[in-house]
Amino acid sequence: MNTLINEHYVVEITRPTVLMMVQKLRELFVYVPKPELHGVIQMDEMFFHESQKGIDNPTDVLKSGKRRKGRRRSELSKYGTMGNEFGTVLCAVDEVGHAIAKHVCMGHIELDDIYLNIHPYLKNVTFICTDMNPIYTQYTSMESLPHYVIHSQYHKNKAKCKNEKALIRAYENDLLDYVEGAGILTYKQMNELKKEKHLTINGVNGFHSELRRYIDNIERGVSTKFLDNWCSFISYVHNYKIDNGHTPSSLDEVESILKELLNLNIPVRIKNIKQKENAVRKQTAKYTKKLIETTVASRVKSNNPYLKFNEEDGVQNFDKRYFVMHIPEYKKRKLAKILGIKPFSPTAISSKELKKKLLKHPKLKEGILELIGLK
Repeated sequence: MNTLINEHYVVEITRPTVLMMVQKLRELFVYVPKPELHGVIQMDEMFFHESQKGIDNPTDVLKSGKRRKGRRRSELSKYGTMGNEFGTVLCAVDEVGHAIAKHVCMGHIELDDIYLNIHPYLKNVTFICTDMNPIYTQYTSMESLPHYVIHSQYHKNKAKCKNEKALIRAYENDLLDYVEGAGILTYKQMNELKKEKHLTINGVNGFHSELRRYIDNIERGVSTKFLDNWCSFISYVHNYKIDNGHTPSSLDEVESILKELLNLNIPVRIKNIKQKENAVRKQTAKYTKKLIETTVASRVKSNNPYLKFNEEDGVQNFDKRYFVMHIPEYKKRKLAKILGIKPFSPTAISSKELKKKLLKHPKLKEGILELIGLK
């Protein structure tokens, strides 16, 4: 505001007017064409605690139609990132550094979220790099794409290994990383492949930090209905820096961006912004009820009152068959051990036969709850 007056762009302007202008501009960044992503693609989701900032009578997202009291930004969720308490932002970064971030849903992501929001921008993909969320395995399997998977506790598990023999053992038990559909790779071959293809998720994790810094630290949280606006704006600035070597700072650069936004010819009105609602997909009341019931049961089973599911637990739809079919191999064998299924060693029984035994076991549900509680 002071800059506009001091530089003689306007004689007088109020702070509310400036804020409304900024809101209108940020709304336009959603419509700016996204970059194409090439080569090795790193993909991951991140979560922002739902916020109804600026709303006088916030709604309880766990109890449809009911009101809730206002809460502090630092207040913990009740049941974690799998439900409507969190807005899910799906991110992808290519080997050059170009990034896309989209607020795709509330709670856990589904296959359609990847196809609608990221898939159209992927070109000439050589590898997909992700964490152990089974939804990415489904996607890469359907698209026949090479898939590098890294364990969420990779660095912690690696630090526990005192020598190379322990590292090899951890690698063979899928406690470090692996490549889906690449056959059997030795620990040495895996490291050579990672070095050759630059397989990592460090790029997307760094981009996560950038988003988090803007949204949670600089802005001190934003209303969930505006989350996609912020993701689009921050992605644009990030990609500008990748292409130009610096963030836009000069007057000429800012004017160029303003022209780009105006050339979209999309009318934006403050009235519409104020009436805007969180339009992304939300978890159903039936799913939410099941999430709460299963979380409570898992807390009792594991004697951990703070347990919350996450995407890597593989319980997206609480279907036992889905769980067994999509969790990593080492978790299948750990589940077999919990249920007393013998043999469960990779050298004694194939993965296919083990799946059959697991699915037939009468106490599979109890075993799954115990497995999740072992984290």
